[in-house]
Amino acid sequence: MQTTINATTTAKTTTRTTAKTTPENEPTTQPTAPTSETTASHRPDADKVRSAIERRSFAMLSTVSPAGVPHAAGVLYELVGSTLYVNTLRPSRKARNVEASGRAAVCLPIRRVPIGGPPSTVQFQAKARVLAT
Repeated sequence: MQTTINATTTAKTTTRTTAKTTPENEPTTQPTAPTSETTASHRPDADKVRSAIERRSFAMLSTVSPAGVPHAAGVLYELVGSTLYVNTLRPSRKARNVEASGRAAVCLPIRRVPIGGPPSTVQFQAKARVLAT
C-alpha cells in the first residue's frame, strides 16, 4: 500500500532566543534581532525547495488520529511530479490516520554547513490519501 501526498510547499524558520537573568534572578527569554541567517518568516525560492526535496529521500510524516492524538514517523519517500509517495502497511497508524483525516504534514531536514548546527527544514501540509497496491 502507498500513501500519496499532493504537496504544496512553504517553509518557515523561527528567530533565535537568548536567556538572561533579571535582578531578581528570574530567567527571562528575549528574542534576538533577526539576521540574514535567521528570520521570523521566510519563503525560499520554489525551485530551490523542489530541488532539495528531489535530492533527498527521508522525511518526518505527521498525522492526527480521529481522537486528536498527533503521530510523527520517519519515512522514506519518492517524489513523482508534484506527488510524494510513502510506502507503509495498511494497518499502520500512518495509514489509519491518513484514511481518517485526509491530511498530513511533512518535515524534511536539510543539513547546512558547517556540520554541527541544527538542520534547516522544508515543511508543508497537504491533502493525503491511501492508495491500494
